[in-house]
This record gives sequence, structure tokens and C-alpha cells, in this order.
Amino acid sequence: MSKKKLQRQNKKHLRKVRQNKKAQLEEKIKNIDLPDGHEIKVSVLNITYDPMPASIEKELNKKDLKSLEDCYAIITTPSQRKHLQDTINLLEALKEKYQNTDRIYNYLGIAYGVNREPDKADAIKKEAYEKNPDYLFAKLAYAQVCIESRNYEEIPIIFNNQFDLPLLYPKRKKFHISEASSFYCIIGLYFCQTDNKTIAKTCLNTLQKIDAEKRYITSLKRCLAKKGLSNFLGKFK
Repeated sequence: MSKKKLQRQNKKHLRKVRQNKKAQLEEKIKNIDLPDGHEIKVSVLNITYDPMPASIEKELNKKDLKSLEDCYAIITTPSQRKHLQDTINLLEALKEKYQNTDRIYNYLGIAYGVNREPDKADAIKKEAYEKNPDYLFAKLAYAQVCIESRNYEEIPIIFNNQFDLPLLYPKRKKFHISEASSFYCIIGLYFCQTDNKTIAKTCLNTLQKIDAEKRYITSLKRCLAKKGLSNFLGKFK
């Protein structure tokens, strides 16, 4: 084999390796026009798996931050849930003290859900969204409430008619895996429930690429199955 031919093969191999590495962080979403005028545009998501930067350390004093972390541990540990009501009371007190701290609202909504108080959980999610409507997880939590209550007309308002993350947050260059997975799951559920199955399937395809733990895929698959798309779901084992 000639030296030039070997060099060309090496360059081709290196180019393929670089493309594969890039594909691990970038997910392309197909361009599809919707019958109601909505549109998901071609976008390249720059996804990171690194821990998300948090400003909560600056918002809470050390004692309250430790209390908040303890609350989350109790909420997410079944054996500790005998202390759940005390935890809810503490979270309510922290919410009054730090009225603009999103994580407190998140934990309180989860706590009410675990405590089988769905109305209070939904009210907290709506309050969190109203306090900070630009915060993605507040949008997603409230959107889920609206989907479950079939208040579908609220969804385009929540997301400003933008159903693609880079369009919703044009100044951001990178999104965490949890943000992208949660977003395309909720958007997929919305389009599934409103019978825009093509877009729902597009969201499922995207989740298939990025949701390694299949936490969000299951919810969307269940919705699509109810809509009679079991044949399509065969490849998502």
C-alpha cells in the first residue's frame, strides 16, 4: 500500500472518530411542520452530562441548605417517609423564607405527590411557574399538570409557541441531559394527547438517543400505545 493511500485512510478514520464523538453530544431533530401551525425546526442540541451549575449555595445559608438536602433524602427514601409530614412543614417554612428559590418548590411539589396530596402538589407547581416562568423545570412541571388535567391550550403559552430547546432559550449554548430528556418527554406527551402523533414519534426518537436510563421513554411509549401505535413502538424495546 502506498504511503499516500495509507495517509488518506488514516485521515478518513480520524474523521469518522471525530464525527462519532461529536454525535455523542449532539442530537439532530427532524424538521416537521404541524397542521396547527406549530413547527419543530432542525436544531443541534449541545448536550452535557456534567453536573449542572447551581446558585442555591448563594441563596441559602449553610444551615438551611443542609436542611433542604435532608428533606430531599427523606422524600426519596421510602424507609424515611414516616417523617414526610414534618419534612413538608419544613419545606413550607423554607418556601416562605426563600420565596424565589426554585429547588424548594421542586422538592415541595414532589413531597406532596409522595404524600398523596395531588391538589397541593399541582398548586405548588403552578405557583413555582408563576414565580419564575422562564425557569425550564418550572415550565415542565406546570405543563405536566396541564396535560394531566387536559388543559392543553395552556401548553403553547407556557413554551411561548417554541417546541425546540434552542428556540426556547436562544442565548444558551448547552443543555443538561436532564433538561433535554424532560423537555422532549413533556412535549411528546402534549403532541401525543392532542393527536399530533408524528411529532410525538419524533420526540420519542430523540429520547431514544439521549435517555439511556429510559426513564422518560416509558411514559411517552405508554401514551403512544394508547393511541394505537404499538407497531411503531416495536423497535423501542
